[in-house]
Amino acid sequence: MNYRLLTAQTIRTAALDVLDRAGIDRITPVRTKKGMRRVRTKWASVDGLKISYRKLDCGGDVLEIWDGAKVFNVQCEPVDRLSIVSFRRGLWERKLYTPVSELIKNAFVEAGTRSSAITEAIELSAAFKPSA
Repeated sequence: MNYRLLTAQTIRTAALDVLDRAGIDRITPVRTKKGMRRVRTKWASVDGLKISYRKLDCGGDVLEIWDGAKVFNVQCEPVDRLSIVSFRRGLWERKLYTPVSELIKNAFVEAGTRSSAITEAIELSAAFKPSA
């Protein structure tokens, strides 16, 4: 597996995690070869990013991310094979991981843990961020 595909899988996993935690279901018009269709889509917004996920009729799925313009579009086939449709690297990748550190911080604050432990936990979570 090449580095680009591995990075895309990591981003997809993080985006799906955000959708699981903060996503809302919407009905979205989608252009197909047969014309326009209404499709159930899950959406989330994180730090200026917009994330969209929908299942395909063939059993696969599509995940798209916008940072103003579309920066990431992958399709996963029913056999768990990931295809990169478009992938523009940038600082938007770091924005995707912001919710992880925020969740850690909130968990420590709710538990009444001292601020230095919160800072340390956030720094540890930074190790999981992709390089720019």
